[in-house]
Amino acid sequence: MKLTRRPLIAKHLFLSVIIGCVLLASGCASLTQETCAQFEERAKETDYTTQYRNSDTDLEISARHFKPLPKNTSAVARLYKLQLDTTTISPCHHVAIHKELYLLRAARPGMEFEEIREFYASDGTLIATKRETVSKQLSTNGYYVATVPLPIPRLAPVGKYLVVSKLVVRTTENQQGTLLAKASVGFQVIPQGGCAPPT
Repeated sequence: MKLTRRPLIAKHLFLSVIIGCVLLASGCASLTQETCAQFEERAKETDYTTQYRNSDTDLEISARHFKPLPKNTSAVARLYKLQLDTTTISPCHHVAIHKELYLLRAARPGMEFEEIREFYASDGTLIATKRETVSKQLSTNGYYVATVPLPIPRLAPVGKYLVVSKLVVRTTENQQGTLLAKASVGFQVIPQGGCAPPT
């Protein structure tokens, strides 16, 4: 009897491991799920501000991004791009927003750069707006990158959402500001512990 049970037990263990790996690969299960309480506690210590850093490692920027700044122009954004690390997310998790910016700016005192991030529901309803002054970060010409975590709260309704980001420059002559660039990206909130429905 012992000789027949051991192969059966080994077979069952093997199948359990395979099933577990398949579930993990599909993104519908995790061995270490963080609870919403743990997520909310960790969120208190998380920095949600944009921190642009100058980078020259991107080789895909074409020559057109390097055209000189036009005369009588305070600033130009040759590239402004948003990308998410995932397009489906459940509540009590973070979405990482990756930003790329190629900026040409005049060496002019009194210039202020502001980034405005807006969040919309699928029906076009504006849910929230976040404004950040990034003048000190964008002090010179160059290619900038940043990654900003976006928290999905536990009560976030299931559905599709849109993130719209705008870069505005203000000068002493133009306090209303000029829109330099605008970019958007969408994602979908799915039920906690669930999978995205087929599209």
